[in-house]
Amino acid sequence: MCQPYLIQEVRRCQWDSYEKVRTVRRRILSLPFAGSVLGLLEPVYLHQPLSGRADDTFVEDAGWHRAAERYSEFLRRHKNTRTLFWEIAVGYNTPVIIKYPFWRMTAEWKDAAYACLNNGEACAPDEILVKSILINGDAGSVISRVMKHNI
Repeated sequence: MCQPYLIQEVRRCQWDSYEKVRTVRRRILSLPFAGSVLGLLEPVYLHQPLSGRADDTFVEDAGWHRAAERYSEFLRRHKNTRTLFWEIAVGYNTPVIIKYPFWRMTAEWKDAAYACLNNGEACAPDEILVKSILINGDAGSVISRVMKHNI
């Protein structure tokens, strides 16, 4: 079963997400490059309004807000414990979502460490370098090797 697609209305008057694969497929098929990418889109979460306009908004339905609150509560509960912020294959497309908060919390939390597994882009700011583990490599290959050797 494919994952649901999240569709956001362009007018932003409604912040619900819709699980309608057929609607998304029709929208994609209307694009000039549809034939070359349609097979690569399972599962994909579309965060653009149906007009195709990209902007700084995300789909924030009730489920998103519940998940955000659970995440915030998790962080509150674990702030004073040994915590590893493990970033796997996160690039610089949207660093404000994962990368920068992980760096900030690693710097601020006394017992936190940061790990980055990324193919050619594993890095950390100087301020947290001593609390960081940087692994340059393909995430799938590295994780497979770790699992194989029970590391």
